Order: sequence, then structure tokens, then C-alpha cells
Amino acid sequence: MTDRLKRLASVFKWRGNIYFALIQSLVLMMALYMFCRVVFYLYNQAFFPDMTFSRFALIMRGGLRFDLSAILYLNSLFILMMIIPAEWRFRSWHRKFLSWLFIVINAIGLAANICDTIYYEYTLRRTTLSVFRQFENETNIFGLLLTFLIDYWYALIFWIALVISRGSALRNPNQTRPRPFARAARRSDRSRHPVGQRLAPTAKSVHWTF
Repeated sequence: MTDRLKRLASVFKWRGNIYFALIQSLVLMMALYMFCRVVFYLYNQAFFPDMTFSRFALIMRGGLRFDLSAILYLNSLFILMMIIPAEWRFRSWHRKFLSWLFIVINAIGLAANICDTIYYEYTLRRTTLSVFRQFENETNIFGLLLTFLIDYWYALIFWIALVISRGSALRNPNQTRPRPFARAARRSDRSRHPVGQRLAPTAKSVHWTF
């Protein structure tokens, strides 16, 4: 009876689990997006003279739902490739691909947040996909981008700091395979080795860098 309870409790053991790493990474992005919203307000504070603490708290609360939907949408491919119940999830090439995928996608999302912060003073509204129509006839888009980076160099530094902080917070957490894979590995090991020559089961650790 005790062994059964221990096995049941192990199902809910999140520490060292691949799914815990997934949740941890998404929660960190939520925190960075919320931080970007605070920076947005501080940078454009002059446009909100009637802002009170209660109104700001209400805006931050509503922003949680918006950020969650944006993060889940941006990371949909990343999440799908993390939860697929396949053994190749733990191979090195797959981990490296997911790491770079997570970095690139969320770096673009953070860049969009920072550009929105800067661009608000010119439009007095949050940036949407309509911004692309404003520049569709522009022939020197790269020149404008270079000018933007020079004029708002501090925004570029802030973006780099956010990307680096994201990587530092989730650098090489030691994650282990979920127990179903461990049991499958032991069954496969017993089928390959005769009685008396079976290898002792060991927990294989992998290092996730996203």
C-alpha cells in the first residue's frame, strides 16, 4: 500500500520534470511582458495624467489575459513540440532546436513590445497589424530601421537586457525524463538483456537551455 502511494505521489512531482521546465519558461515570459507594460506606462506617463493606482492595477490585471494569449500564440509550435509524447524530445538536436526556437520567437515578441512603447507617442494608441500598412509603400525601410536604432539606442539596450535575463534565468536547468519514459526504457532494457545480465535502471538527465 505504501509503495502504491509513493508511485501515485511521484506522478505529481514537478521538480526535474520536462513539463515543469515548460511552465517555468512561459511564466518567466509572462513576468517579462508585465515588466514591459510597467515600462510602457513609465515611458508614456505624460499621456496618462489621470492615472490612479486602482486604475493601473485594473489595467495590469486585464493585461495578464492579453499577455497569456499572446505568449501561448507565439509559442504554440514550441509548446506542441514539448508536449508530444515522443522519445526524441530528449535528444540533443531537439533540445538545441527548441532552445533557439524559444529564444528567437520570444525575442521578436519582446522587440514588438518595446517598439510599441516608443511608437505610442506618435499614434496615441497601441500598435496593431495596421502598422505594416503604414510602411507598405516605403522603399527605404532598412534606413528607417537604422535611424530608429540610433535615435532610440536605449530601447535596443533594454531589449538586449531582457533577452539576456530570460536566458540567464533558465540556463541549463537539470531536467529528467517523465516516469512513463523511464518505465519504457527499463522494459526495453529487460528485453535486450538476458536474466542475470540486466543493467541497473538509472535516471537519465537532460539539460534544457531555453
